[in-house]
Formats: sequence, C-alpha cells, structure tokens
Amino acid sequence: MLAPNCEHCGCVLDSVAAAPTAHEERPAYALPPLATFVLIRVAILFALLTLYAAGRLGYDAGDAPGAVTGVGLAGFLLLPCVPKRIG
Repeated sequence: MLAPNCEHCGCVLDSVAAAPTAHEERPAYALPPLATFVLIRVAILFALLTLYAAGRLGYDAGDAPGAVTGVGLAGFLLLPCVPKRIG
C-alpha cells in the first residue's frame, strides 16, 4: 500500500487519470444501429423464452414451487448476460 503522502515534499497523493481520454470513436467493426437494435431484441426474446421454458419444466416437475425454482435458477444462469449499464 502506498503512503498517503509524497516522500519528497509531503504533498497528498491523489489518484487521477494520467491523461484525459479522447472522445471515443465507433470501432470499424461495429454493427449498424438497426442491426444492434434487432440483435438486442432477439437476445431478450431468447432470454424470455428460456425463463418460460424453465418455469414450465419446473411447474410440470413440482407445481408452483418447482416453477419458482426453475425461473429463479434460469434467471441466475442468465445473469452474466445482463450488461453492466442496466444494473
């Protein structure tokens, strides 16, 4: 761990960015906005179908508690697919 003060002059050490970041440009390999919009909606549809299938399977196996468990487990497994900007 670093000391909170500079060894030479005693000034307080603050963490700041070395250089301001330049305005981010869109990478050359990025998809068009319409394709991104469609792919996001398709991914949401697949996630909802996964949750429905897990709930249906759980309900068939153990009625309402099985459905709750199935949806909860599927939701837990889908959690890494959620972008950080949503949370």
